[in-house]
Amino acid sequence: MASIEVFPRERVMLANGEQQLSVMATYTDGHVEDVTRASLFEPNEKEIAEVEELGLVRMNSQPGDVAVMVRYQGKVAVSIASLPLGAPVKHLPRNAISSTHWYSKSCRRSACHRAKFVMTKRLYVA
Repeated sequence: MASIEVFPRERVMLANGEQQLSVMATYTDGHVEDVTRASLFEPNEKEIAEVEELGLVRMNSQPGDVAVMVRYQGKVAVSIASLPLGAPVKHLPRNAISSTHWYSKSCRRSACHRAKFVMTKRLYVA
Protein backbone atom coordinates (compact mmCIF):
# COMPACT_ATOMS: atom_id res chain seq x y z
CA MET A 1 0.00 0.00 0.00
CA ALA A 2 1.32 3.44 -0.94
CA SER A 3 -0.86 5.91 1.03
CA ILE A 4 -4.20 6.71 2.64
CA GLU A 5 -6.38 9.82 2.40
CA VAL A 6 -9.24 10.88 4.65
CA PHE A 7 -12.21 12.88 3.41
CA PRO A 8 -13.12 15.56 4.21
CA ARG A 9 -9.66 16.83 5.12
CA GLU A 10 -11.05 19.99 6.73
CA ARG A 11 -14.58 20.99 7.68
CA VAL A 12 -16.23 23.80 9.61
CA MET A 13 -18.96 22.21 11.71
CA LEU A 14 -21.99 23.30 13.69
CA ALA A 15 -22.40 22.65 17.41
CA ASN A 16 -23.59 19.06 17.93
CA GLY A 17 -23.12 18.40 14.20
CA GLU A 18 -22.01 15.13 12.63
CA GLN A 19 -19.66 14.24 9.77
CA GLN A 20 -18.92 10.77 8.41
CA LEU A 21 -15.24 10.38 7.50
CA SER A 22 -14.20 8.28 4.53
CA VAL A 23 -10.75 6.67 4.18
CA MET A 24 -9.33 5.68 0.80
CA ALA A 25 -6.18 3.58 0.40
CA THR A 26 -4.06 3.85 -2.73
CA TYR A 27 -2.03 0.72 -3.47
CA THR A 28 1.29 0.50 -5.30
CA ASP A 29 -0.42 -0.97 -8.38
CA GLY A 30 -2.59 2.17 -8.59
CA HIS A 31 -5.95 0.86 -7.48
CA VAL A 32 -7.90 2.71 -4.79
CA GLU A 33 -10.05 1.06 -2.15
CA ASP A 34 -12.39 2.31 0.58
CA VAL A 35 -10.87 1.16 3.90
CA THR A 36 -13.04 3.23 6.25
CA ARG A 37 -14.41 0.20 8.13
CA ALA A 38 -10.92 -1.19 8.78
CA SER A 39 -9.34 2.11 9.89
CA LEU A 40 -8.75 3.40 13.41
CA PHE A 41 -9.94 6.90 14.36
CA GLU A 42 -8.67 8.98 17.28
CA PRO A 43 -9.51 12.63 18.08
CA ASN A 44 -6.89 14.75 19.83
CA GLU A 45 -9.48 16.84 21.73
CA LYS A 46 -12.18 14.56 23.12
CA GLU A 47 -13.99 17.44 24.82
CA ILE A 48 -14.54 19.09 21.42
CA ALA A 49 -15.52 15.97 19.42
CA GLU A 50 -16.05 12.25 19.73
CA VAL A 51 -15.44 9.76 16.93
CA GLU A 52 -17.27 6.46 16.58
CA GLU A 53 -15.49 3.27 15.60
CA LEU A 54 -16.56 3.58 11.93
CA GLY A 55 -15.50 7.24 11.58
CA LEU A 56 -18.60 9.25 12.46
CA VAL A 57 -17.42 12.53 14.04
CA ARG A 58 -19.82 14.09 16.55
CA MET A 59 -19.00 17.65 17.58
CA ASN A 60 -19.86 18.78 21.09
CA SER A 61 -20.90 22.35 21.87
CA GLN A 62 -17.42 23.56 22.87
CA PRO A 63 -15.79 25.73 20.17
CA GLY A 64 -12.34 24.85 18.88
CA ASP A 65 -10.43 22.64 16.45
CA VAL A 66 -10.07 18.89 16.63
CA ALA A 67 -7.67 16.77 14.59
CA VAL A 68 -8.84 13.22 13.96
CA MET A 69 -5.90 10.90 13.36
CA VAL A 70 -6.75 8.03 11.02
CA ARG A 71 -4.56 4.91 10.86
CA TYR A 72 -4.60 1.98 8.48
CA GLN A 73 -1.80 -0.58 7.99
CA GLY A 74 0.93 1.73 9.28
CA LYS A 75 -0.20 4.78 7.28
CA VAL A 76 -1.61 7.93 8.89
CA ALA A 77 -3.89 10.73 7.68
CA VAL A 78 -5.56 13.61 9.53
CA SER A 79 -8.95 15.29 9.23
CA ILE A 80 -9.51 18.63 10.97
CA ALA A 81 -12.95 19.74 12.17
CA SER A 82 -13.53 23.26 13.47
CA LEU A 83 -16.34 24.68 15.55
CA PRO A 84 -16.15 28.50 15.44
CA LEU A 85 -16.87 30.51 18.57
CA GLY A 86 -19.69 32.33 16.80
CA ALA A 87 -20.11 34.98 19.48
CA PRO A 88 -22.26 37.87 18.24
CA VAL A 89 -20.70 41.33 18.14
CA LYS A 90 -23.23 44.11 18.83
CA HIS A 91 -21.02 47.18 18.40
CA LEU A 92 -17.63 47.52 16.74
CA PRO A 93 -15.19 50.00 18.26
CA ARG A 94 -14.59 53.17 16.22
CA ASN A 95 -10.92 52.32 15.68
CA ALA A 96 -11.53 48.81 14.32
CA ILE A 97 -9.85 47.90 11.05
CA SER A 98 -11.04 44.85 9.16
CA SER A 99 -8.85 43.04 6.68
CA THR A 100 -9.28 39.99 4.52
CA HIS A 101 -6.50 37.44 4.09
CA TRP A 102 -6.26 34.61 1.60
CA TYR A 103 -4.06 31.67 2.33
CA SER A 104 -3.47 28.16 1.16
CA LYS A 105 -1.35 25.38 2.57
CA SER A 106 -0.79 23.71 -0.77
CA CYS A 107 -0.31 26.36 -3.46
CA ARG A 108 0.06 30.02 -4.38
CA ARG A 109 -3.01 32.10 -5.24
CA SER A 110 -1.99 32.60 -8.86
CA ALA A 111 -1.45 28.87 -9.41
CA CYS A 112 -4.69 27.48 -7.95
CA HIS A 113 -8.39 27.58 -8.43
CA ARG A 114 -10.08 29.97 -6.01
CA ALA A 115 -11.98 27.13 -4.29
CA LYS A 116 -8.74 25.80 -2.81
CA PHE A 117 -8.26 28.95 -0.77
CA VAL A 118 -9.62 29.80 2.64
CA MET A 119 -10.69 33.35 3.29
CA THR A 120 -10.32 34.64 6.82
CA LYS A 121 -11.59 37.87 8.29
CA ARG A 122 -9.51 39.47 10.99
CA LEU A 123 -10.53 42.35 13.18
CA TYR A 124 -7.78 44.56 14.54
CA VAL A 125 -8.58 46.87 17.44
CA ALA A 126 -6.04 49.56 18.37
